[in-house]
Amino acid sequence: MSFTGLIAHGKKRAAICKSRARNSSLDLDIEGLITCANCGCVVTPEIQKKRYIYYSCTNAKKVCKRVYVKEEKLVEILSGYLDQIALSQVQIEAVTKYLKEIHETESQFHIESLTSLQRERDKIQKRLSQIYDDKLDGIVDEKLYLEKVREYKSRQFEIVEEMKNHEKADRNFYVTANMVLNLAARAREIFESSEATEKRQLLNLVFQNLQLRGVNISVSVQEPFLTMIGYKEHPTNWRWRDAFRTFQWKNGPLSTRDHSR
Repeated sequence: MSFTGLIAHGKKRAAICKSRARNSSLDLDIEGLITCANCGCVVTPEIQKKRYIYYSCTNAKKVCKRVYVKEEKLVEILSGYLDQIALSQVQIEAVTKYLKEIHETESQFHIESLTSLQRERDKIQKRLSQIYDDKLDGIVDEKLYLEKVREYKSRQFEIVEEMKNHEKADRNFYVTANMVLNLAARAREIFESSEATEKRQLLNLVFQNLQLRGVNISVSVQEPFLTMIGYKEHPTNWRWRDAFRTFQWKNGPLSTRDHSR
């Protein structure tokens, strides 16, 4: 499901599920999202007394002592982070305004770059035609002709790829940033009103490298959501452009915090 689909689905589910208990986690399936910090094995759920869900390391490598953690504790921690990334409408408008200004500046840069690359590509095409005529006229020999053709064709291919990258960056950056901002504003609501599949998708979007350390969970928040947390605490001098680009192309681990029972 896309960002837009997740947001729209969250709205629909919220309308349907208002009667659902706010803190219920019985329909949450986070199996496979958490690993053991000690051995790397998957942390899996077990139902005890036909009603309580506990998570523990599978201990497949026989090196861990199995410690059980209530699902409610894991859900409480992860839900707390969803609250932290949620920006107010005023904050969203401020960040969106800033992103729009960046986008307009970068759009001009992309246009100028595309124009320059197009001129270079046309120039190379003229050179290809000229050297072909020179070969026919006997001005250049076969060996030199083939060398120059390979050189020109190689550069033409590079130009095409560079143009594609400029077009993609110009098209995706601002759209993706706005989608993520709107999703973050309603992350907790969407999380609580969604089915297990959508919950897993949202958790995968915000977190990575979730690890169980005994009875504690180590949480890694991905960009741009980490920047949203920092922005709420100190709303100045944040590199929003880099944060969203990291989200689009890297999705690397950025912050780890431990939570005790």
